[in-house]
Amino acid sequence: MIDYSNQQSKRLRVLFTRTPPETFDNCRKFPTLHPTLACPFPGWCAEVIGYLAEFMHLKIDPIDYNNVVGHVNWGKFVNGTWDGIFGMIYNGSIDTVCQFFQYTDKRAKYFSFSYPVTSSQLYYLVHARVMDFSSRMWNTFSPYGLSTWVALGLMLVLQSLYCICKMQVVWKLVRFQLYQPDSFDFITAAGNFSLLVFTVVQCRLLMDMYQTLLLSSLLQPPPNNPFTNAGEMIKLVARKQYQFVTNYKHSWYFEEILMANSSYEMSLRAAIGENIVETKNENSMTMVHVRSRCNFALISDGLPLMPAHFVFLKNSPILPALNKAIVMNRDFIRRTYRKYMLYGYRFDESARPEECSGKDKATRFYNKQHVQRSGRGENPEMKPLDLVAMFGIFCLFSIGSLLSILAFCIESSYYNKQQQLIYRQKLRIVLLGPVLAFPLAISGLAKQLDQRINTVEGGWRNTVESRRPTMADCEHEVSTEIGGF
Repeated sequence: MIDYSNQQSKRLRVLFTRTPPETFDNCRKFPTLHPTLACPFPGWCAEVIGYLAEFMHLKIDPIDYNNVVGHVNWGKFVNGTWDGIFGMIYNGSIDTVCQFFQYTDKRAKYFSFSYPVTSSQLYYLVHARVMDFSSRMWNTFSPYGLSTWVALGLMLVLQSLYCICKMQVVWKLVRFQLYQPDSFDFITAAGNFSLLVFTVVQCRLLMDMYQTLLLSSLLQPPPNNPFTNAGEMIKLVARKQYQFVTNYKHSWYFEEILMANSSYEMSLRAAIGENIVETKNENSMTMVHVRSRCNFALISDGLPLMPAHFVFLKNSPILPALNKAIVMNRDFIRRTYRKYMLYGYRFDESARPEECSGKDKATRFYNKQHVQRSGRGENPEMKPLDLVAMFGIFCLFSIGSLLSILAFCIESSYYNKQQQLIYRQKLRIVLLGPVLAFPLAISGLAKQLDQRINTVEGGWRNTVESRRPTMADCEHEVSTEIGGF
């Protein structure tokens, strides 16, 4: 247990900068560490560090950086030393600054970090995609990706070839797919198991899930992001379609890109390559100001959530007590965060649709409908299902109808050709029957004639043979003649 009473005589030198929402300068006294009726929002970091100092029985010596709002030199490592605010901590001019910083390996060599106080979500701010009527036409296909649709199409073809054979249809599965009543009892266990798999996978998992996702995709507003996640952004940067523009080039983010070895940083480092990161304005409020403009989109999908800490000089004796105080006051820190970031002072309010006139007709039409639904007390993000939103449904219906008509035409053509072949075969038999029968008749007559000839020849030979004299007759005649002489 840390004894905080031994630190009553200690003082904490804290530098305060005018960087909303951490510290605001709209109170009568700067800095103000506790909210009052006259100053309900002194700054969320100011409230946190003031509460932690009271918990630790430390007195804060505030040091005013006296800067223009947003313009702060946080410091960078140049020629073996630090400048800016990091340089003030490094040379011992201050103990810490009322600001939360991300951990990097280079910073960890010279500074110590407290227990994480909060987390910072990384965002990419890009120009929104120009909204047109085609943005909503294809929402029907958004529940599944391209590869999923291709796989479903191939499986549909294979299933059709298997279930619908020549002169035979597996009606049990087809009728079940069409929600028609029938008895589905198979004799074998394999048949019942195949029906179970078919029911769960195709009819319930794929079809019912698509119906649920389809309704949500049709009701959601049209997407305006040119890319949806960090992976797509990296591909666009690698093709030089996008370029990084930052308001502070020496931030922790670009240091992590150059030094870290995770897959995300390595792929992004390879994508940037020679694409120089441009610095437009070193103002920490630039992101806030840009978000209040129209036609911008924030993208955070696939981006890391980085913890944020207080920064002290290396091996500072204040850190053990401060870390304990942070852990024991998590509820206050979380409540203060929600006060500034979610429910209270919305310093980062994005532009409202009614403030964005839009250059294209589709944007103006959508914003007009958005304002009208808000005025009627309806959810402005939900829209009625008009003809444009239902275009994908009609497109799917048309595709199915065309495939059905094509299958019908192919089957009709095949059936007609089979009937023509049968008719021609019958006609050939009718027309060529007598012609084919004449040689057969001639052949039969020839055989009968040969038999008659053979019969006649046989009788003549028998007659001749019967009349031909034998040797006995000749001897008898000779002996008679001798006796007569």
